[in-house]
Amino acid sequence: MRKCAILFVNVILAMSLVACGGKEESTTQEVTTVEATTEATTEEITTTEEPTTEEAIVDDATSSDSDAAESDYAIKLSKDTYVSGETIYFSLENFEDFAFDYSRKPWVGILDTNEDFAKELDADEHDLWYYNLQSDDDRVFKVKIGEDVELSPGDYQIIVTDTDNGHEDGNVLAKVNFTVAEGDAAQENDPVIMLHKNTYKNGETIRFALANFENVSFDYSRKPWVGILDTDEDFTKELDADEHDLWYYNLTSDSERMFKVKIGEDVELSPGNYQIIVTDTDNGHEDGNVLAKVNFTVE
Repeated sequence: MRKCAILFVNVILAMSLVACGGKEESTTQEVTTVEATTEATTEEITTTEEPTTEEAIVDDATSSDSDAAESDYAIKLSKDTYVSGETIYFSLENFEDFAFDYSRKPWVGILDTNEDFAKELDADEHDLWYYNLQSDDDRVFKVKIGEDVELSPGDYQIIVTDTDNGHEDGNVLAKVNFTVAEGDAAQENDPVIMLHKNTYKNGETIRFALANFENVSFDYSRKPWVGILDTDEDFTKELDADEHDLWYYNLTSDSERMFKVKIGEDVELSPGNYQIIVTDTDNGHEDGNVLAKVNFTVE
């Protein structure tokens, strides 16, 4: 299979699980993937002593907040119902022009209620899991129920704020509700590739995640891959898509499902329309399929 790009994936993963009433500094975890070639790449993982959560991304979701709706700030989920053991993927969307003051420790978190809070001071009393945003790179996340946070069956909410520590002028900027259902049988949802936006410029980083792949049984000996194509044509077979990849990464059993690809460094993309896909095989197998796809544009 012809491949033609270098992969550099940096995923910043962070998590703090705290009881209501006071936050501590978040820890971070860095995952670095280097040198995507015709063979699957390897990953170097350095972990701090504290438990962490991970970044990631989203496509196809709902949000609710009158203020956020007016400003278009949103939190998007890959789906809205989960069971214990599943991973919640979500992203912060349309925050490109919002000037966070990171010294005030804005945070994203999961609340034990779906009550409609407008002020950070009120929401702060209900967080079950949170992460202090530290830079503009913090826009995509994943949190595993039962490992990163304990969630009993019920209704919950994810929010993003512009401050922490109970500042009276702190606001809730966006929110989205979700449900944890009884049982341990995951919903049958179509696999999706989640982007936090669909239009980019040279020098920007494309952040995306693979969500709802829990029920996909990859045969890693067949080298399934995720890649960027030079077209937004609607391919269903890997054999056809294989001719158009500009950047790719072979998935392994240990692979993360969150990616960052910087335009101009990891891949050269001229203005135009492109597509990210996931396949179940490589090397032009005639029975290879495209499992998920998402289009984006470079201006």
